Amino acid sequence: MMEAPPPRTVAGGARQRKPVRALPPVPGALESAFPPEVRDVLALEMGTHTREHGERIQSRDEPSRGLYLIRSGIVRFTNHCADGREIETARLGAGAWFGHIGLLSGLPPPHEAGALGRTRLGMLPAARFHYMVAHDPQLASSLLGHLATSLHGLFSVLDDLRSPSSRAKVAKWLLSLEAQQGFPGRIELDQETLAAQLGLTRVTVGKVLRTFAEAGAVRQGYGWIEIVDPKALS
Repeated sequence: MMEAPPPRTVAGGARQRKPVRALPPVPGALESAFPPEVRDVLALEMGTHTREHGERIQSRDEPSRGLYLIRSGIVRFTNHCADGREIETARLGAGAWFGHIGLLSGLPPPHEAGALGRTRLGMLPAARFHYMVAHDPQLASSLLGHLATSLHGLFSVLDDLRSPSSRAKVAKWLLSLEAQQGFPGRIELDQETLAAQLGLTRVTVGKVLRTFAEAGAVRQGYGWIEIVDPKALS
């Protein structure tokens, strides 16, 4: 098999693509794990793709295609329950990266991913990703550190979900969703989906949200929830 050519670098003398505008780190996302010089090289390596609202980006039934960077828009991640219902598990906004878990594990992606509104993506193909990881210790170290941090956070989330308090479960999960979204503001989420994500009834979630709203911690409307006072939920 022919070896993939080495990646382009900023100082390598090869023809460079048009510079990509720097994006701010997203709390808890892969972006924050990469040193600036690694992010710059990855951004230069990526082609740009546009997905319209509802269009699929990755499927659990297919091999992982590459490492993705959300340049604009929102990506919605979902799974299906045993009864066939679709459950939304996360949303990521501009500046977030995804796709590395399937690439590193050699398994299909753990979630379906689709565009929520028109979304622009950078994509580093799988072959290029594996070449860069094998030849760039700094990139490999960044990915390893991020995976360890994510695993640590996952244990914390599991501990919170084991809490007998429905209020604590809903509060922690809303804060987590806002962090995954990458910016403060409305979380596009209905009560039924929130209840399914937490293993609670819709009635219970509705009561908890009303209590939060009366305390001034959140605002809610049809299909959305907005955190007004994060400290009141922490």
